[in-house]
Amino acid sequence: MEGSVRALFELGVGTDHELSGRANIDRLARLYGYPLEKVRSDIAAIESFSGLGGYLDLPIRSYSSGMQLRLIFTVSTLYPSDILLIDEVFGVGDEAFQEKAKQRMESMMQSSKIVVIASHSKELINKFCNKTIRLESGSIVEVNEIKEDV
Repeated sequence: MEGSVRALFELGVGTDHELSGRANIDRLARLYGYPLEKVRSDIAAIESFSGLGGYLDLPIRSYSSGMQLRLIFTVSTLYPSDILLIDEVFGVGDEAFQEKAKQRMESMMQSSKIVVIASHSKELINKFCNKTIRLESGSIVEVNEIKEDV
């Protein structure tokens, strides 16, 4: 395997609820293999995209679940990757944040060389995939090419 890999599965893994948002940004940066200096230089972008601003100085235990998800999603999608693994992360946050998140995910998927999406949404699969693999009890039972509409 060559290239960077980003897995967007269980948002929230790696956070410490006793630490501030800023401390968790550093923690997540290490987890994702981001250069810490680069992340710190992009803190204004994180504040802006997440909409958390001054809340980043508070422990994330004081955040609502939506605020926590916005922070984690923002950091986990901060930089593109060559290979992107996704498990139904399109529904994070309130309606306004969901639109921003959707646009960011689409941009990430366009810039990635390989995207793997685990989903039950036929609409999502038809929009973003060129092949489907159906699993049953952990075994591949069907592989199909998705043909583009001409």
